[in-house]
Amino acid sequence: MAEAAAEADRRSHAILESTTDGVYEVDRSWRIVYMNGRARGLMAGSSDLTGQRLWEAFPDAMGTVLWDRLHIAMRDRHPDEFEAYFAPLGVWLFLRVFPSSAGLAIYFQDISKRLLAERALERAVEQANQILESIGDAFYAIDRDWRITYVNKRAQEMFERPRADLVGSCLLDLFPEVAGNTVIRTFEAAMADQQPREFEALSGIFQRWTMFNVYPQAGGGLSIYFRDVSAHRAAEAALRASEHRYRTLLEALPQMVWTCRADGSCDFLSQQWLSYTGQRAEEARDFGWSESVHPDDRQRLLTIWIQAVEARTIFDTEARIRSAAGSYHWFKQRALPITDPETGEERWFGTSTDITDIFEARDAMQAAKEEAEEVGLRFRTLADSIPQLAWMARPDGRIFWYNQRWYDYTGVVEGADAASGPLWDGILPADHAERVTASLQRSLRTGKPWEDTFPMAGRDGAFRWFLSRALPVHDSDGAVVLWFGTNTDVTDRLEAEDALRRAKEEAERAALSKSKFLASASHDLRQPMQSLFLFSGALHGHVQGEKGMKALRLLESGLDALKGLLDSLLDVSRLDAGVVKPTLEDFPVALLLDHIAAGYAPVARGKGLDWTMEGCPLNIRSDRVLLGRMIRNLVENAIRYTEQGSIAITCAVVGGRMRITVADTGIGISGEQLPRIFEEFHQVGNPERDRSQGLGLGLAIVQRIGQLLDHPVTVRSTPGVGSVFAIEVPLGEIPKPGDLASAGHAPMAPGGGEERLAMVIDDDAIVLLGLQAILREWGYEVLIAGSGEQAVDKLRSVSRKPDIIIADYRLREGKVGTDAILGIRNLFDAEIPAIIVTGETGPECQRDAVRHGFGLMHKPVTPRQLAGAMERSLQPAE
Repeated sequence: MAEAAAEADRRSHAILESTTDGVYEVDRSWRIVYMNGRARGLMAGSSDLTGQRLWEAFPDAMGTVLWDRLHIAMRDRHPDEFEAYFAPLGVWLFLRVFPSSAGLAIYFQDISKRLLAERALERAVEQANQILESIGDAFYAIDRDWRITYVNKRAQEMFERPRADLVGSCLLDLFPEVAGNTVIRTFEAAMADQQPREFEALSGIFQRWTMFNVYPQAGGGLSIYFRDVSAHRAAEAALRASEHRYRTLLEALPQMVWTCRADGSCDFLSQQWLSYTGQRAEEARDFGWSESVHPDDRQRLLTIWIQAVEARTIFDTEARIRSAAGSYHWFKQRALPITDPETGEERWFGTSTDITDIFEARDAMQAAKEEAEEVGLRFRTLADSIPQLAWMARPDGRIFWYNQRWYDYTGVVEGADAASGPLWDGILPADHAERVTASLQRSLRTGKPWEDTFPMAGRDGAFRWFLSRALPVHDSDGAVVLWFGTNTDVTDRLEAEDALRRAKEEAERAALSKSKFLASASHDLRQPMQSLFLFSGALHGHVQGEKGMKALRLLESGLDALKGLLDSLLDVSRLDAGVVKPTLEDFPVALLLDHIAAGYAPVARGKGLDWTMEGCPLNIRSDRVLLGRMIRNLVENAIRYTEQGSIAITCAVVGGRMRITVADTGIGISGEQLPRIFEEFHQVGNPERDRSQGLGLGLAIVQRIGQLLDHPVTVRSTPGVGSVFAIEVPLGEIPKPGDLASAGHAPMAPGGGEERLAMVIDDDAIVLLGLQAILREWGYEVLIAGSGEQAVDKLRSVSRKPDIIIADYRLREGKVGTDAILGIRNLFDAEIPAIIVTGETGPECQRDAVRHGFGLMHKPVTPRQLAGAMERSLQPAE
């Protein structure tokens, strides 16, 4: 037994000698009683200080943190770990202090150069502290209900629970696995017969042989003292404890630990080795460990081993060792020989430390250095070749580098400190210097990119304008490490932009003047044209013979073309001039689409096309007149360019907006034509400019109204398949039940052909006579008036209610036709059908007509259009 204990001590001594920690022990009088080789090397230059008092050997350490912490540990007999500056050696040490039977055991490391391994070593030291600390007596008390009433500090450590978790808790609740075992049964007997007990047993809680002294308490319960086993187990227990303690210490170290004979065969490899290599213990023993060494490193490793064995020097080298996953890591191999004094047998105790990160970091640093040099060369070449003036500044704004173009432009001598003193002194004009400097300093403070435009003087003294920018460059922590700036010559661009701006403003003024002129001339141009249409219509009853009728038809065809051109030109000009002001309101989209269907469904079906329109039971927010114009233009185009198939109007909610689509199966539009279809006078498939196919202004008007209302218009089309135009309209308030009713039709007109009375109101005598002539040709009785008051007077005089009222919108003295119509309706207390025929195209008259349910026609109106409108107005309501 003594030999085994001695062997354990020798092995412990060898392990402590091979570890990288310095270890020494002092007795209670501070005399050094043990130092390992590492401690001798670090503390005494390889001298042995054993026998000397610690503070006599190192008087400069007295009164330091080290002095205070060691005295506290010695006094309180508590382990401690801390960092301290060891003034005698001028190094920072990480120390772990454990009370020992002699005094204190102190483990320490020089952490000045090992900060990277600090956390791993702290964990290893912490585990070692728990294993190696001295085992003292422990005491706790329980009451008759097995509740713990008191526990001392050593018992807390043994139970591995804080006092708060132990006191007041039932012992059997805390450790249910010990219920009914030998220890508990003995406790129960002592509690029952109130006799003390002394016995040793394998504790179910601590899993070690323990001596228990149990004393019954007067009021019930037990006082329990427990400690290590008695003297007859002392040697065996010491051996087991030593073996377990140091093996645990080895397993806690970050290094792989091993012991070898002089021939290189290993008799022990730590669990770290087995876990890393994936070898089993029996595979790795003897020379099996060499299978994990890289083939290229084995011979070199063996050669250095033999040299170390022969010279009895420390074995120290690097080699690659294969992991269980098959990858190789570099390890520092270090071992020293220990000779058994009794047998003379030589053993080598060694460690293998993973240094792959160091190798990789070294290689990476070298590669980074080479790359940085190459990048620097490329950067300088690139920086000197770019057209901008370039520079770099430190975080505080001090410029430390310029490219060659800077020196070429400014004439500053290369190497001169152009950043000293005021910013770019002599280069930046005085009237810009303060503002530019302030804006740059603001960016330097906030870390935000800098941009400014200002003139800079060249070497010839002439100033040119530069767009100057600077961007911050950050490190991995987000801190600004430098600023990279450029100055780009924008003199030519600024001059060109200024010239372009002046030209654009001039063009916009000219276009605006043109559009305003056309918009204001709208009424004056429409009035004489209206007279031409009416009188040409009136001629039908007076022109005899085919030749005369043909000439009349040609005249009407020319007037139709002129009307279409005038309508579209004036609409475009008014939109461009900005005189059209939308009135936004919430209304049911179904009402608008029903009106459009009533007008165009018959036209489509008359051409042999299918007409479909989905119901849309939602409100939208728009200008109902302008939106109606957009949809009508799209429908007219669809009917014009579709020879067979169908026209479909649909609506759906997409992305919170109403999408109204007009789809046809017409000729379609090619990809190269799509970008141009919204241009004025551009038509697809009409290179001859056939006016029967329109003027090419319909889509231009759609786009302009869409921009005015913020209703985006999109199109997709396939030649030969058809086109789909879509208008995106905002949704309005949720419709009320009454909102979805169909728009009211014109009121009932008297039946019978030749007995109808028409009341015509217009302040233009020629237009008035023209309307009178054409209506009489159609068989109407006609009353004409220049104002609403005249119309009421004439109707009173004949005592007859008119069947239809046709009125101009803008009358004399600021009166309007809608008021005249309402006056006549009030006179007869009847909803008399009415049509507004006006040369105005503004939204005011359109809104008035829609609000009162009047028909609306814009001059010039052809006889066919007028006849159709009157027919619809006089149709009885369904």
